Amino acid sequence: MIEREQIVSIFKHDRGEAFVLSTTFLLTVFHDITVGIGAGVTLGSLLFMHRMAEIVEIETGGGAVELDLAEGDDGGNCYVPSRRADKIMTYRINGPFFFGVAASVSAVLDAIGPRPEAFILDLTGVPLADTAAAHALASFATKAKKRKTRVFIVGASARVRGALEANGVGVDLVDFATDEFSARARIGLQS
Repeated sequence: MIEREQIVSIFKHDRGEAFVLSTTFLLTVFHDITVGIGAGVTLGSLLFMHRMAEIVEIETGGGAVELDLAEGDDGGNCYVPSRRADKIMTYRINGPFFFGVAASVSAVLDAIGPRPEAFILDLTGVPLADTAAAHALASFATKAKKRKTRVFIVGASARVRGALEANGVGVDLVDFATDEFSARARIGLQS
């Protein structure tokens, strides 16, 4: 069901797909077709989730932020953006925000050093969010609220906002706005 040239191309260019193909083939031939197909679908799904997690990035006004955190002077993880407004910090999350990346995004948000008066989390580039993502944002917003820092979520599609609200990220915890300009106007600080 696959041409020889395609098999050679997969083995030359993509180690992940080569592993899935080899595993599926070997299990189908030496064990059972049902087991082979089940393993292939499972491994293919894991490979897909891994690749989706790799494309997610967080951007500040100064550009993209790597999800790997640097070690701080005290030995702990810290992240301080290169450009920071004194009153408002804006972060844009781009890509699918799901369990495969929620912990990394949460670590970046939690490791932010100085605390401004408000955070704006722009989710315009987030096509989907799941329960793990909602819990990561809820945890961040709860910590920010304790420090009397407002959190605005802007640009969230109806689907993303619905997933967030269904998992505890509601108007009692964050403020929703259509765009960054609207959020800044509500904060009372234009920049």
